[in-house]
Amino acid sequence: MKIRGNAGWGSVFTGIVALGLLSACGGGSGGSGGGVIDPSDSNSVADELRVKLGDVDASQVSGDPPQQDPQAAGNPVVDVSDGQDTAVTPGESKDISVDTSTSGDSLLSVLYAKVAGADSYFEAQAAQTQSLRTKQDGTTVVTFDIPQNLGSGEFCVELSIGDSESRVSNVEAFCFTSTPEDGSAAATLDGLQGRWARCVDGRSELVIIDGDVADFSETSYANANCTGEVVGTFSDTLRLTVGPQLTTDSGLTANELDVEIIDSPDPDDIGLVEYDIIRVAGDQFFAGEGEASSPENRPTALDLDSPYVRSEEVAPPDPVDEFSPAAVRSRLQGAWELCVDDRFLERATFDGNVLFFEETEYTGSGCSGDIVRVTNDTLSYEIGPSFEDEDGDLINPFDAEITSADNPQDVGLQFFGIVRVSAGPDELQLNVGDEGGSPGARPSGFPGPPYLRP
Repeated sequence: MKIRGNAGWGSVFTGIVALGLLSACGGGSGGSGGGVIDPSDSNSVADELRVKLGDVDASQVSGDPPQQDPQAAGNPVVDVSDGQDTAVTPGESKDISVDTSTSGDSLLSVLYAKVAGADSYFEAQAAQTQSLRTKQDGTTVVTFDIPQNLGSGEFCVELSIGDSESRVSNVEAFCFTSTPEDGSAAATLDGLQGRWARCVDGRSELVIIDGDVADFSETSYANANCTGEVVGTFSDTLRLTVGPQLTTDSGLTANELDVEIIDSPDPDDIGLVEYDIIRVAGDQFFAGEGEASSPENRPTALDLDSPYVRSEEVAPPDPVDEFSPAAVRSRLQGAWELCVDDRFLERATFDGNVLFFEETEYTGSGCSGDIVRVTNDTLSYEIGPSFEDEDGDLINPFDAEITSADNPQDVGLQFFGIVRVSAGPDELQLNVGDEGGSPGARPSGFPGPPYLRP
């Protein structure tokens, strides 16, 4: 890895090497998901869950609870009635009412609770608590303290009881559904899942996040809009630990983020950690400005100028229909150029369903001479089903929205245009239509020359 001086997550992936420091990975306790526990990870849930039977914390025991002997007479019975609220928010305590019944002179002796699939269970002796009195029939309240860092999803619990004659009841199972609050570490990690891209100063960056693991790749190009000759490539695999919410210098909320390199072409980089902040906002996320080798020095401001945008993976083209949306989008991928009005060089770079658009104004004809100005926009786009234009040729709808722009007032502008792209020779005809247009007022043709590959 080498220092490239890039902002945002770029600093996360490169600054730690520049610092040359090896830090211990921060983050939450236990479980998968970079400090966030996946509810399907039974052992991690069990290790962080706390169970109270009456007034006493149940103890955690390795293995499985005792099982019922179906041949024994007078086995106790346990029942968890339907209709109880099992929706939970991480960090809350949830009470579950349990009806118990024993036979003859036997009394309730012990309660067992097991996270389904875990290698351990919880156990509480009835004599340990006044609220959980030894009795033959009655209702007992079991309290579950839900882990603060539990992610979204479902986990199930199996309950049973034992009586004073060492007989064991049936097993009653029920499931909790966890929904983290907005801004929590779990909700932020959920929002990060998927494929993200951006172009910054000639670097095309792609981040694919699955769980708490991020595959980061970067391709450096000769041109600032990520076109032209490839001058370098780079990749790392990272583990993400999302922390609690904080308020940035600008007043926006963000979450702490610790990033550890877990795989790299350079073995010396493995284990390095960078401390950053992150804000997920729909189909964009923003990282912090600067870099830090310790939690105390993590950035306090977000890089709002260079967001990552969600980028869908391009599906393989349909071999039967070359004008299907998937086939057209596949042919669009990469860079295109067009000199407009002899002075404005337009560069369009397609990455998944994201379009990076750069316009450079020159003093001379033929898009040459000194540069007067450069403007950049990032757009999300969709390709619609083909239809015939006024000349009987097949074209496709091209719907786009500006998600990031040098002029902030342009963000949110929508375009409803048309596109036609051929594979041989490579030619792109694109008419985005008027700003703020509508699907019913699409342009009907392509007035200018096509874009070509640079």
